Amino acid sequence: MNVIKEKRLAAILLIAIALFGAVFLMPGIPRVFFWLSAVLTAGLLAFVLLFRAHGRERRMALVISLLAAAVFTASVGYGLWFRTEKIESYTALADGETHTAQGYISEVLYEKPYGSAYYVELMSVDGISAGGKVSLSIPFAGELVPYDEISFTGVFTENEAEYDSYSKSRGVVICAESEEFQITGVHKRDLSDLTDRIVGWISDRFNADIGGEEAGFATALLTGNRENLNGQTRLAYNRLGISHILAVSGLHLSVIVGGADFLLRKLTFPKRKKNLLLIALTFFFALICGFTASVMRAAVMLSIYYAADLFGERSDTLTSLCLAVALILFVRPFSVYDAGLWLSFLSTLGIVTVGPFLDGLFPQRRKSRGVLSVFLRILHSFVGLLVMTFTATFFTLPVTYLLYGGVSLISPLANLVFVPLTELILYLLVLMTVLCFLPFLPAFLGGICRGLIAFADDAALAFSDIEGIYISIRYPFAIYIIAALVIGTTAILFIKRLNPGWVLAVFLVCTAAFGISYAVFEGMTGENVKVFVQSDGKNDMVGFVSGGKSILVDIGNGGYALPSEAAEALADYYECEIDLLVLTHLHSYHAGTLKKLADKIKIHQILLPEAESDREVQTVSSILSVLDGVCDVSFYPRDGCSFVECGKLQIFLSDNQMLSRSEHPVIAFSAKIAGYERTAFVYAGSSSYEREGTEAMSEGAAVVFCGAHGPVMKNIFDPSCLADSDYVIFGSEDLVFYTETDSISAEILFFGEENKRISFSYEE
Repeated sequence: MNVIKEKRLAAILLIAIALFGAVFLMPGIPRVFFWLSAVLTAGLLAFVLLFRAHGRERRMALVISLLAAAVFTASVGYGLWFRTEKIESYTALADGETHTAQGYISEVLYEKPYGSAYYVELMSVDGISAGGKVSLSIPFAGELVPYDEISFTGVFTENEAEYDSYSKSRGVVICAESEEFQITGVHKRDLSDLTDRIVGWISDRFNADIGGEEAGFATALLTGNRENLNGQTRLAYNRLGISHILAVSGLHLSVIVGGADFLLRKLTFPKRKKNLLLIALTFFFALICGFTASVMRAAVMLSIYYAADLFGERSDTLTSLCLAVALILFVRPFSVYDAGLWLSFLSTLGIVTVGPFLDGLFPQRRKSRGVLSVFLRILHSFVGLLVMTFTATFFTLPVTYLLYGGVSLISPLANLVFVPLTELILYLLVLMTVLCFLPFLPAFLGGICRGLIAFADDAALAFSDIEGIYISIRYPFAIYIIAALVIGTTAILFIKRLNPGWVLAVFLVCTAAFGISYAVFEGMTGENVKVFVQSDGKNDMVGFVSGGKSILVDIGNGGYALPSEAAEALADYYECEIDLLVLTHLHSYHAGTLKKLADKIKIHQILLPEAESDREVQTVSSILSVLDGVCDVSFYPRDGCSFVECGKLQIFLSDNQMLSRSEHPVIAFSAKIAGYERTAFVYAGSSSYEREGTEAMSEGAAVVFCGAHGPVMKNIFDPSCLADSDYVIFGSEDLVFYTETDSISAEILFFGEENKRISFSYEE
């Protein structure tokens, strides 16, 4: 079908969505560019419509062109207004000055003795009425609950870059830090309170009838609330490419509403009552899920389908999809930052457009009966699920590249196994919830669900342990292949008649190009050893990538932020998992950090120093407890002779030397590369040049990283051992006061805010 001719409304809405999204996702572009884009796009569309129209059709084409121009300019105008009034005006408050604000607690993020964080819906700032949302942090346990009205004075800052898009998708534009607040009242409750009550009731039922971690999985599956979902399960589903199963979306809604539709048909409900009931059920389920953007997309589409059927009309799926997303962005513009909405939209767009290709594979066979008919239906379902998986992966690649940087190689196979299993579990969970008033039955169904969920969880964990199933797509050539893929698909959808065969051809060509480019790239650079460093001025991380393996060395106090940054940096070096994580020494915070990190990125092995004190014995015991069944843990003696190997790379680990003025060990270690005559890399922690052997280790080393972690430096050291180095990196500018940098011939680098990642590649 010709999208321009027969899908005019869908085409107009699709372009309007793109223009609206560009306003937010490209904030550095001058505003006039968006206005010109709207005008030029409308002019191009008018030219195409008028060129193809004849006679009376020209009048209709002119009306459609004027409508399109109005829609395009309105989408740009609305986007620019919202960006100015709801984002830039609040970002301007992040000026380092103290502000007084009033608001109410909308969500408790966490509460600990050492600090708490909340989402606060603002009512006023500095006495001026405000309607935005802020993330408030305080350095103690605030003991606040949702709907508490508070007044606080603090400093506003911009969102952390790492979490900016996610925060904005929740309507949070800025952060605030305050050391005091006052509770001024209780705010009027809204629909979100009803959602929390329903989800809480469902969670309690599942805890009673299912129990254990399986209850947390069931709650996440039915309501989207993943607070009690096991972190390892979440990571496993992500590595298998089936994380959409845990994020309530169109799959869950179509399963539940489709099942209700089938039941009501069998009960011979009148069409009018049936459709109205199904529309109500659709939005009730959206209420349970908190009206998330991806669920609302499916809810609006299903409602349009049943409303059209109610009036004896047929809804167009592509138009419904575009209309649903346009309505969501109009009502809740912050959804433009919601990755879930774009992934849901693009995957559905792919399925809708490629669907005719699937239908053509299985023409109607009226004469087929018996075993042949059953076989064809099973084959149709099997191929359909496989094609939908490939299509969804194919269409969501741009978002995946920008946000995640990796794809699962076994996603199609995993979907074939886990999607039908998930549908069965969903039906059982709905039955449990609806029939909860009956004796014995909920517990019986809960036992079945517990067994199925445990089986699914164990299978996911087992398959996700396979090395290399989740690969990076951040290679330098990947962006060009993805761009060609997007342009080719768009051309097919909007210029030619929709021919799924051409879409398949574009996919195969781009896949082949990626495979060939990958082979060439690995052939040219696969033997390189890459080294990168991370530092926050107090703690340090060193990463090595060699022969397709990754090693992270943690030289810190057990905090989570820096290891998390280093783990994310691996994606820039084409690695999506940690093969070996090495701790140079032990801190009490390491147990919690390692568990949190292992829930974020796959860690195959952790190497710990042997405990040498009662405190370290307790720390090791805590680490082993939280990592039981998560990854392999082994130990090394801190005698200065321990080392690890990875291809050509050999890392000599630090011994346990102490200074008389400190109880903190002085950390220093080196790395050598086979075939490379010089010591390739030396890490020298704070005060390490006061310990024995560090100067000798540094002499002639290509790169020396003067780290910030260790005993407080008090003595200036002789930099002559660094004279032959190529690079000397200081983890903090304060360290320069303890040496004479003028006497160092190497290139001096400071690891500061403007240079967060420094890497070096060594070739044989």
